[in-house]
Amino acid sequence: MRNEQCALWLACAVFIHAGCRKDKDTSAPVVQILSPSEGFNAFVPDTITVRVAVEDDHIVEGLTLLIADDDGVPITTPVTVSIGARSATVDVDLPLISERIVDGNYVLTALATDGANNGRALQWITVHAAPLRLRSIYVAPPAGLAGPLTITRIDSVGSRSTFIVLNEIGGTAIDPDHLFLTGTQYDPLVRLGIPSGPNSVLLANPGTASPSTPYFTSLSVDPSDGRLYCATRDGFVRGFHPSGGQSFTASSPSGSFCEAAVVVGDELVTTTINTVTQERRLVSHTYNSGALVAQFPSDVQVTKLFAIDDQHVLILGNRDGGGVIELVNTQQGGVFEMRAFPGDPVLSAARVDPGTYVIGMTSGLVRFNYQSNSVTTLIGGTVFSALAYEPISGGVWGGAGTELRLIDPQNGTASEQIVLSNAVGAILLHYNR
Repeated sequence: MRNEQCALWLACAVFIHAGCRKDKDTSAPVVQILSPSEGFNAFVPDTITVRVAVEDDHIVEGLTLLIADDDGVPITTPVTVSIGARSATVDVDLPLISERIVDGNYVLTALATDGANNGRALQWITVHAAPLRLRSIYVAPPAGLAGPLTITRIDSVGSRSTFIVLNEIGGTAIDPDHLFLTGTQYDPLVRLGIPSGPNSVLLANPGTASPSTPYFTSLSVDPSDGRLYCATRDGFVRGFHPSGGQSFTASSPSGSFCEAAVVVGDELVTTTINTVTQERRLVSHTYNSGALVAQFPSDVQVTKLFAIDDQHVLILGNRDGGGVIELVNTQQGGVFEMRAFPGDPVLSAARVDPGTYVIGMTSGLVRFNYQSNSVTTLIGGTVFSALAYEPISGGVWGGAGTELRLIDPQNGTASEQIVLSNAVGAILLHYNR
């Protein structure tokens, strides 16, 4: 009898517990973006007022709004509001202020939660970027000089200031947030926040080089992927994300080091020189792994590399004391020598558009047209050691001695001239994005 009573009480307890248990919440909130409508045009900077309706069988706790790109990466700071009701219609202001945002279609996302389930609504909108602005010009002295060496910053209104003073300067490069510098004999590869911010060392210099054979042999930020590529005398080529993390490593052919690098299609193309034989080669590496894909002989000391398409690179450089422009097939090694300038070396170059290049030579400044394979003299008799294209004005900044000029690439006239206290070795343009 006692056992029967225990069994009865247990059965009753189980029944009562089952009767009191809540049904599991499996339904997500229903979310609807009422405004703006599909295809809405937003202009940076702006604040978008988003009207959202939410409804659920349970209390909707909160609603988060954001705008993301195709990969789901937010381009705005998410805004979260409390709801505290089963249904509601709310207006939420979503700031769209970052000048880094580029023109394109983006996804306006509304995400509601009841604590157990999430519901969302998506709306395509078009975002128009803020106008491109030149924030600063950083001017570095020529590489390899004895220190102290000053990098000068010229702001958007023309005011000049000393950005940093260094003992030695090798390569220079810039991205939207950082200035990158390498030393020659002792100083490392550093990343400097601009116009201010934290500084960090990305790669040490072992101090085994000499002034005539610097440890760092190439430095550039590639325009296609935004990665920093740095080459060293031990033959390595390293790629760094803008965040500073290393993302790529490749090795040059044995006994060689990289002199220049550019992304061409899905490969990193470099030019190398053998330290013993002085033989130069054009070398291709896979973009992700850095594995060597192909290599072809080259007799040009590169001044600048430009990717033309997924299989061709334009080489501007020198051979036997004279300038050369070559078009090279990076897959098959075929070379078309477009132009030769005997006794007139190429010192600097900048691309204005896919068909127009401005080139600094010992004889002066010229414009090269890729489609017509023609050369036009812009300025005769002035040596420009550094060039940088500025798309806002459509001009090219050129450094000649201690003078900085903004030059019209069509006729060679200068709309601005700035005289500095130091010789110009590199011109680095810092934009708002």
